[in-house]
Amino acid sequence: MPRTIRHQEFLAVSVRDVSEREDSRVRLKQHEALLREIPEPLQILDASGRIVYWNLGAQRLFGFEASEAIGHTSNDLLQIVVPVGDEANIHSREYSESERWIGELHASTKAGKPLRIERRRTRIQAADEIIGEVVFDLDLGERKRIQQVERRRQRLESLGTLASGIAHDLNNLLTPILMSTRMLQRENAKIDRDALLETIAKGASRGADLIAQLLTFARGGDGQHVPFKVDDLIPEVIGILTHTLPKEITIETEVEADLPEVCGDATEISQVLMNLAINSRDAMIGDGTLRIEAKRITLDTERSFSYTTLQPGQYVSITVSDTGTGIAPVIRNRIFDPFFTTKERGQGTGLGLSTSIGIIQGHHGAIDVRSVVGQGAVITVILPVHVSHTHALESNSPAMDPSTVESKHE
Repeated sequence: MPRTIRHQEFLAVSVRDVSEREDSRVRLKQHEALLREIPEPLQILDASGRIVYWNLGAQRLFGFEASEAIGHTSNDLLQIVVPVGDEANIHSREYSESERWIGELHASTKAGKPLRIERRRTRIQAADEIIGEVVFDLDLGERKRIQQVERRRQRLESLGTLASGIAHDLNNLLTPILMSTRMLQRENAKIDRDALLETIAKGASRGADLIAQLLTFARGGDGQHVPFKVDDLIPEVIGILTHTLPKEITIETEVEADLPEVCGDATEISQVLMNLAINSRDAMIGDGTLRIEAKRITLDTERSFSYTTLQPGQYVSITVSDTGTGIAPVIRNRIFDPFFTTKERGQGTGLGLSTSIGIIQGHHGAIDVRSVVGQGAVITVILPVHVSHTHALESNSPAMDPSTVESKHE
């Protein structure tokens, strides 16, 4: 722009460096493209809780397009509700104060379909001021369906590793049946036909019981958590193990009388015990002893276990111990990792213990691992007592030191 100063014309030129602004614009587009490619439902909120970004994952889960969601308050749009009666849900205590928060919530889709979601929320801060939030909402119903498929596959794998024992035991059941039928075909007055028929009936009944147990284990439950008694579950597991473990392995049990109920899926807990028993079998070369114990315990203070911290309260512990080779300290922290295995290729997928820890965490319990190399391993599953029994236990049961879950190997 020309200017005149003291009868002389000058040309004023203004130069502004916009390279930094251009770089910021490019970075913003890159970040937006990255967020758009994330498959999980993602939304970004401003300081007042209004949606400023809504990705395709959120659109697929909730049904709202970005144009319908942006500008609305997330909690109102999705009808977020804290689960009724879930006192342990962190949302009710720390959601408004926590910088990072993970918890379960109830929400609704655009079509009005109710959803159970796991919300993972991280606050965005600048100069000690909250300017927004990044929110991931995961569909717990879909996750549960996938977990059930994976756990059923892992149960079938467990049965596969026991196949030789199952075949051997079925052969032992079928042999007297076949021999009795052949003898019945003979025309011999000295044959005790009633005794032979009884042998056939007993063998067929035992075979049917074994098949029924295996089918129940393979099918699994419906995923519902209901009260059940551990002292009813353990004999069923022992029944399968008796038929399938090598005869050189002695099975011992000690179950405390009148154990309180726990709440969960009995088939999933039996799957955990089967996984632990199979690992014990593989750790024992030749003969050995597999021992399963169950008792009630009281934790008087908060205590940390593998991946979990349990609060004070009443629990039922189930301990599986063996006289095998034990677990080396260098691998003890890895035994729950998915696909980690010390077995030869083709002998296992490394999913048994990772599946087990997932099941137990889903039951709000914990797993404790203790081992001495050359003496064996002691693995304890700890499950909270069903709430209706808690007050009765507090008044009737003496407190027990949680260290008493250790066995003779320690």
